[in-house]
Amino acid sequence: MHHATSLGFQLRFDSAHCPTAGGTVHLVCELEPPRATVSPVRPPLDLHLVLDVSGSMSGPKLAAVQLACAGILSRLREGDRVSVVTFANDVCVHAHGVNAGSAEAAALERELRARSTRGNTNLSGGWLTGVELASGAHSRDRRAAVVLLSDGQANEGIVHAPQLAEMARRSAQQGASTTCVGVGADYSTEQLGAIAEGSGGRFHHASTEQEIVQVLLGELEELSALYLERVDLALDAPADFVVQPLGGTTGRVVGGLQIVSAGALYAGASRKVVIALDVPPRMEGSTQVLHVALSGTLAASGEPLTVGESIALRWTDTRPVEIAPADLLLVEQHMAAWLERTCADLNERGDFAQVKRLHRRYVPRMKAYARADATALQEVQRVAEQLVSAAEDLAPMARKEMYVRSMKAPRAERDLRDS
Repeated sequence: MHHATSLGFQLRFDSAHCPTAGGTVHLVCELEPPRATVSPVRPPLDLHLVLDVSGSMSGPKLAAVQLACAGILSRLREGDRVSVVTFANDVCVHAHGVNAGSAEAAALERELRARSTRGNTNLSGGWLTGVELASGAHSRDRRAAVVLLSDGQANEGIVHAPQLAEMARRSAQQGASTTCVGVGADYSTEQLGAIAEGSGGRFHHASTEQEIVQVLLGELEELSALYLERVDLALDAPADFVVQPLGGTTGRVVGGLQIVSAGALYAGASRKVVIALDVPPRMEGSTQVLHVALSGTLAASGEPLTVGESIALRWTDTRPVEIAPADLLLVEQHMAAWLERTCADLNERGDFAQVKRLHRRYVPRMKAYARADATALQEVQRVAEQLVSAAEDLAPMARKEMYVRSMKAPRAERDLRDS
């Protein structure tokens, strides 16, 4: 597969100006990957499966993962290679770089079917072993993928989400992004989400053998359309601007720059990243130029790609703020996704008081922003109902569905369970 044109990258504000009293404006970053010309052969794949076999996986969940992995092994193409790591309180490498369709692959399939559960959940140990295998075998003429499947919460090794996110960012610098698949209803979205997002990978939810197979096959399919990996947006904003990425993105500050992680871009699939900026009062006619640099790694070559754009914000009271209906809805959808993701995490931690505080703070703002636009107001009503639900202890599966929806909707990602 090759790409016909270069990446399109444009910036705009939902409103071209801000009142002199200050307020909130929304920066929309439009990312337009080139369309793909499909070749009959995708690059050979190095697939690194990292499987949770801790005690909580016993019974139907382990059986579903075993059958799903056997199905994936049987669908790999000639030239593909597979590595398999299992983890509980310990870590075991069952295979590294085994050729698809070989006698070793058949023996690996039998070995996986015979696995039983054991011990606690050393998520970080198993995952980092898979990353090391992937990084050591990295080659520009092959496509590498680390896929982590787990049903639980890490209780050995590194367990804190911020530490996992930082380790994931370091792994991404070595060329290893990780797709995480949460199995069942009891896994930690904070831990798996930190790994997926920090490394520039994707996050999926699956419960049954069929769903796990659909997710894994969908991932293999979409690897062929992968254009740009580990995409970051670096925003150079004044220190008195408060920056909040919306949608399914997170941000961090590095050297005075606001870094927004945007995951991966796929050929022909446009993306919009929305960033809320709380800006201070300024005099009539004042302007501020903002610079945004996009960086990522080209999937086809492993080469870095960096492009930049600038945009000016003006403060004025001489005309009313006007926002196009399409941008009203876009901002409301991204705000809703950010709130749902945040409140799903808070609900998992049992911090219902903070969910209520977010509801009181943001829902009135969203209603005011929507103005009289009926479609935007419907989105506000929908998320308000979600926050009311999240202010009480949600059923684990309902919490997972809220989290996954908040990650996928603003990225225009398919739910691979439906494929």
